[in-house]
Amino acid sequence: MAQQSVNLIAEGIISSNLHYGAYARNWWVQKTSKSGEKQKSQHLLVPYRLYMRVSYELNEKSTKVLTSASAAINILYQELFGRKTEYSGPIVMGLYNEQIVAKLVRDIIFYPIFIFVHSFLIVVSNIGYSENNEFYGAGNGFFSSILTRFRGKQSLISQKIKDNMCILEVYHEAEIIVQYKDKTPSGVWKKIDINRKFNGSDLFGITHQTVQDILQQSPNDLHIVQMCTPNEWNNFDILQQMCTPNEWNNFDILQQIFDRHIKSRKITTAVLLDWKKLFDDWLSQNSTIIQLPKILQKIYPINYQFQDKDICAWKAMFKACGCTNVTPFKKNISNIEFWSRALNPNGDKETLINLYNAGLIQLEKRKENFFEVINNSEIFWESFRIALKNNKRGIDGKIRILSIIADKFCYKDLREKLQIGSSSINSARKHARLNGPGAPAISKPKRTVCRMSEIKEKEFELFFQDKSNVSMSSYRVDSKTNLPILYLQDQKKALWSKFEENYPNGMKKASFMTRLANCNHIKYREDLGGLCLICNNYGFEPFQDLIAIARNTFDDKKILDSIITRIEKLRMHMKRNFERELIINKNGTISHDECINHCLLYAFGECNQYHILRCINCDEFFEFFNFLNFHISFDQKNKLEEIKEHLKYFLSHQARKTFLNAQFKSSLSQLNKDGALIVADYKMRILPKSARETKEQFFGKRGWTLHTILIFTKKGDEMELDVSAYDHWSTDTKQDAWFTASCFEAVFETIEEKPKWISVISDNGPHYHNSELMAIIAHWYDWYQIQVCSWLFLEPGEAKTTIDSHHASISHAIKHYIRIGHDLKEGQDYTCRQN
Repeated sequence: MAQQSVNLIAEGIISSNLHYGAYARNWWVQKTSKSGEKQKSQHLLVPYRLYMRVSYELNEKSTKVLTSASAAINILYQELFGRKTEYSGPIVMGLYNEQIVAKLVRDIIFYPIFIFVHSFLIVVSNIGYSENNEFYGAGNGFFSSILTRFRGKQSLISQKIKDNMCILEVYHEAEIIVQYKDKTPSGVWKKIDINRKFNGSDLFGITHQTVQDILQQSPNDLHIVQMCTPNEWNNFDILQQMCTPNEWNNFDILQQIFDRHIKSRKITTAVLLDWKKLFDDWLSQNSTIIQLPKILQKIYPINYQFQDKDICAWKAMFKACGCTNVTPFKKNISNIEFWSRALNPNGDKETLINLYNAGLIQLEKRKENFFEVINNSEIFWESFRIALKNNKRGIDGKIRILSIIADKFCYKDLREKLQIGSSSINSARKHARLNGPGAPAISKPKRTVCRMSEIKEKEFELFFQDKSNVSMSSYRVDSKTNLPILYLQDQKKALWSKFEENYPNGMKKASFMTRLANCNHIKYREDLGGLCLICNNYGFEPFQDLIAIARNTFDDKKILDSIITRIEKLRMHMKRNFERELIINKNGTISHDECINHCLLYAFGECNQYHILRCINCDEFFEFFNFLNFHISFDQKNKLEEIKEHLKYFLSHQARKTFLNAQFKSSLSQLNKDGALIVADYKMRILPKSARETKEQFFGKRGWTLHTILIFTKKGDEMELDVSAYDHWSTDTKQDAWFTASCFEAVFETIEEKPKWISVISDNGPHYHNSELMAIIAHWYDWYQIQVCSWLFLEPGEAKTTIDSHHASISHAIKHYIRIGHDLKEGQDYTCRQN
């Protein structure tokens, strides 16, 4: 390390214009001095004297006299090491050298006062006295300065009282640019029109407590600003002293010292009896010496256990009150200390030394195994250092080990003995308070916040289980959620309007659209894959054929475009709008509709009332075919008639499907705790996309037979439904009444709480719709005490969304099972894969 030395060549002089003028703040440095046992900081003022010169030597080399300290040290450092550096100006000037500082301040009469008022640094460089109440005791000769912004620029403003007038002078670049005068500090600051929210007397600095304390004294006592000389900076007791024993009768001074040294610390003060009595008794006794901590027993309860922080706080207060520690022996001998209130404690200290040397002071005897205790202590700290070294960092390692003793020792001991930082000690103490010393960290429970109520989430799910809103694919499932793909029947905006109408108190539009966007299994229709065969053959292909006929008939582009637009509107009406016009009651019944196109009673041949309205969009169907029949060639008329019949069948299919879907929903709404709704269906095997379950393709399939029964029940008065699925596999591809009856019998024997009544929904295949099964059903009440209230037969693929979803999930799981290399040969393989 480089050796440095600073020598004072010339002391210089104190200039009143510089050191006590407007720019006085630039000619004084606030030196921070640390001394004493606890290394407390103290700010003291040292002047930069005019014409002072110092010599700064580095590694026994020096430079010639230069214009600035920075230039001198930079040139010297570059000569020695060949590179540039920066050194602190006060260090270079010798302001941290006690001998130099003592010479610089020995003839100082008055030290400027640096105070903070409303975040402004105000420097009071002269004091004047008067009896003017508006000046708060200040008078002619008072001078202070403040830095603030004036007209958009940082400026220095001098404040002085001259000829009983308050004067403000604004400096910019060392020149006075403007001057203001008034009879009061507040008045002159109003004229300058800045910092209007602050009081002018406060900005002058005359109301500050430090200045007021000086103004209350005689002008001859101005040297009181200097509490000590630089030669006494090493005496930490003098720096800490706030009063003398002669001022103990002033309770206000003692209260300030008590608040600073006792009340501000984290020690117990509520149990104190009368702490002022301690100083009164000490002052009234003949001896100036007291014994610590014995004297504290007078103001604390009898059984109070003193801690180190209590003793340290009171020692700090004794020092501030002008007392001196005169203990004649070292701390490792005894915990007893002697304190003196004498202004010159040397006599008391000499007396105690003589008594101690004569053996007249009784102390606690040292234990015989003192060295053994020290040795064991070193073993303890060494063991702990090894434990910390061998553990990993973090709350489960070093912090947990350190928490065993973190609260038992002070920061200083732990830092010295274990070579650790204060942050680690603080973390270990926190760990001990939260989890216990050395205990593992308590795992915080994960808090899950559900911002949407369960009822609103359920409403969203029920809405997209309705087949009037979605169409489910019979074979496609989402790879992530394993849920069947649902195709939206309408645009999202229209679906939201329908949702808001059904659930006016449900979730808001933003939540609805967000959840709909995050549902990967809900999509717009890409094609008609997965829909029933009727929708494919009669609802998709005929419109493609109509467009082909129009292209072959009309050559004019405008006419062709208008024809294709009419076809698209007709398709939209038949697929979406027609279903919305059909009215079905909540209980599944239908009523008379005045519009003949939308009356389901008329469609089923049961309406005997008059119809006075017709739907324009529905009549467009007949008008459009009449228009095409008039313009097309004769060879295409048979094809056109066939398309018309197909679309009529598709309309009837749409009406029947809408009615049957409503029957399923009404059956669910009629459920109670005594009943159950059963949905049954067959699935022969894992079929390709082109296959459909229709009557003409239902028989003759090869593979395994899967029969599924879904049971919907309701628990008490609750709104939630309990759904149970029962799958039955068979290698016999034959589907007859006996296998169907066996499946139902297995379910009735398995369920624990049998319903009193059931409603059954199935397709109208011969395995359900036959006399043998009906004969077996007639005995169910005698065998199982179950009453069959109704049996609804549907077309294949209609009104069985839930069971089709269950079959789609099984198909996807089996395909994935085979794709990864497994094989399905026995029934047990299906069971394992399904689980």
